Amino acid sequence: MSTRTLPTLPLAVLALLAALTFWLNQFVQVPSARADGSKRHDPDLIVENFTAQALGETGEVQYTVKAARLAHFPDDDSSTMETVVFTALHPSLPPVVAIAPRGRLLAGVDEVIMEGGVLVTSEKSEKLPPLKLAAPSINIFPDKNLVRASEGVRVDGLTSQITAKKMELNSLTRRVVLERGRITYQQPPRKTP
Repeated sequence: MSTRTLPTLPLAVLALLAALTFWLNQFVQVPSARADGSKRHDPDLIVENFTAQALGETGEVQYTVKAARLAHFPDDDSSTMETVVFTALHPSLPPVVAIAPRGRLLAGVDEVIMEGGVLVTSEKSEKLPPLKLAAPSINIFPDKNLVRASEGVRVDGLTSQITAKKMELNSLTRRVVLERGRITYQQPPRKTP
């Protein structure tokens, strides 16, 4: 009885092809989605009647953010807010208050985005007139004391109305810079003797 052996070269080639096929398959397969929900945009935290304050070095409140509801999303570390009130405070000036139906906080950014029709107001002081402006949305940079609007803005004065494409407001100096603006002046009625 003779034993016949199979040639080893074809078997080695088949083993090499099988290993190569397995290796290539690992690179072309779409990674399977994890079933832990990490790719979903679902809130992990919801806070009703949310309030946050930022304190200065000496403990004074610099600004507050209030919302009727805040939802935090872990996938991108962002938050959405409903019925938002942002108040910038300075000891010698009236507060600057911004009110909007919606707002957002982005991860790692010192910025509050307010949307849905925003109203920004401040009472008059000894040196400054009252402030009233409206915009579709604004971006607030609290640590820089800046408010920016890039989708249009309307500034209402006692006898004038200014509309502009863009606006930047410094909440400390109350300096408003407008870009591509138009002013409508209404002369106050004259007093009769």
